[in-house]
Amino acid sequence: MSDIQSYYDNLQSKINTKELNDFWLICGKSTFTPIKNTTKTIIKKYLKSKAQYYQNKCIANVKLILRPKINFNNINDDDWIFTIKIYLYHIDENGNIGNNESDTWSLVVLYNSNELLNNKFKLAELLKMIDLAYNKKTISDLFGMSYSFWKKKSNKFII
Repeated sequence: MSDIQSYYDNLQSKINTKELNDFWLICGKSTFTPIKNTTKTIIKKYLKSKAQYYQNKCIANVKLILRPKINFNNINDDDWIFTIKIYLYHIDENGNIGNNESDTWSLVVLYNSNELLNNKFKLAELLKMIDLAYNKKTISDLFGMSYSFWKKKSNKFII
């Protein structure tokens, strides 16, 4: 088994065990408190019911996606094997999200096998991605950007 395959399998196991395939997170909090095993519909109802508390804040939906059915013996250097999708939503005064395009933005980061092997996934780096996207310092279109490009862009904001 190759190093990347071993790491990939281990990462997949950790993500599944911690139920971090798809979760929500209120932005700007100092603690990592993911809201797991829920849907956008349920989140919308919850935010609406707590509008007074969450108004004018931001919530992120994070998806950690490992490409299924990879043949590690026949993978190209530019094939994406891991994707982080972060969708951010401004919560309006009534607790609504996703009402218009100007209140929604995203950061999509794609890793190829070399990038993932040489830059192991870390929760601290994910939180940095969320924070930079929340502050609109690094955002992407729906097609995303490579991890290397994200790293280059994000280094501009390290103090």
